[in-house]
Amino acid sequence: MIPVVIIFVALVYGTLFWMGFKIASLFSNRWLFFGVRAIFLLLVSYIHPFGFNWFIPEITLVPSYFAFDKLFFGLFLAVLVLFLATKRLYWLLLLLPLSFFTPLNSTPLAPLKIDLVTTHIPQEKKWLLSERAKIIEENFETIEHAIKQHKDIVVLPESAFPLFLDHSPKLLEQLLALSQNIAIVTGALSYKSGHNYNSTYLFWQGKYKIFDKVVLVPFGEEVPLPKPIASWVNKIFFDGASDYKH
Repeated sequence: MIPVVIIFVALVYGTLFWMGFKIASLFSNRWLFFGVRAIFLLLVSYIHPFGFNWFIPEITLVPSYFAFDKLFFGLFLAVLVLFLATKRLYWLLLLLPLSFFTPLNSTPLAPLKIDLVTTHIPQEKKWLLSERAKIIEENFETIEHAIKQHKDIVVLPESAFPLFLDHSPKLLEQLLALSQNIAIVTGALSYKSGHNYNSTYLFWQGKYKIFDKVVLVPFGEEVPLPKPIASWVNKIFFDGASDYKH
């Protein structure tokens, strides 16, 4: 399914960019030509094919000294338009004050000792029944290690428990017992009213809550096509599995 999705998404965005370039090409004035292209780059991220934000150009500024919100991205593009339209290098000096006014750490960190866990389990092994016991054991070892390190909270990845955790009473009992010593956040599946959900579980002081994923990845967690076509795609590419639900 992966090459099919790559080609499909490429065609959608290729068409969008072709249209943007054609519109800009209607203007012979250099200012308008580059200005329209900049406006296109600024606005194209608001177009969400199948309800998913595949393209966010401002994240190219993440590893830089500039902020990466829409306002700063727009100012960044404005400076580039000035430079491209005039071919004067001194316009690029305007980028310096933009970098000075950008707070690199504007959000205060939570006053918690957090153990943020990264696992390295290949997808082709993660969902095999033969690997499940080993994965569960490693998850519990990770949680117990965080307790020994006197952490306040341990955060495991999405689908860290590759099963319907809300229908696994023994695992729930173990996690609830450990939650008396540490807050536990972990990804797992949940099953309610005949539907599958990709969920996050929060265990804390002997209780737990389930948070179901709201935005699903098209063609990865759901097939955003009419039901007959979606059923055919699931049958051919996903071994007949059902989509997750929002």
